[in-house]
Amino acid sequence: MLALGKAPDKWDFGVAGASVTDWIEMNDLSDSFFKGFIEVLFMGKNLELMKDRSPITYVNNVRSPICIIHSHNDSRTPLIPVLKYIQKLQENKKTFYLHVIPNLGHTIYRKDDAVDIVLPALIFLKKMLQ
Repeated sequence: MLALGKAPDKWDFGVAGASVTDWIEMNDLSDSFFKGFIEVLFMGKNLELMKDRSPITYVNNVRSPICIIHSHNDSRTPLIPVLKYIQKLQENKKTFYLHVIPNLGHTIYRKDDAVDIVLPALIFLKKMLQ
């Protein structure tokens, strides 16, 4: 997602899963394990760097279609910031495909869960590569 916004001319399409769209909001919403990861990644709470590395900052630049796959009950990378990103895509009349997987968290435990996540990406890729 970040690459589609920061370098829009380099990509024909994109696929994102369990996405981070806004690191600042993600820090407020995610579980304690992921908050610890964010602190290490951004050397504390470097808001300027977090904003620079957040795809939502560059969503207006996106030119290519994107397939977004996200679990409904993901406590590590919550759905709310992704929906805000989608709203911005809609406002700017961008092409996107959103697949929200119900009753699934961040971790895949069953083969069926993996299929639920991978299948939409494969269908999208087949469409984009035809």
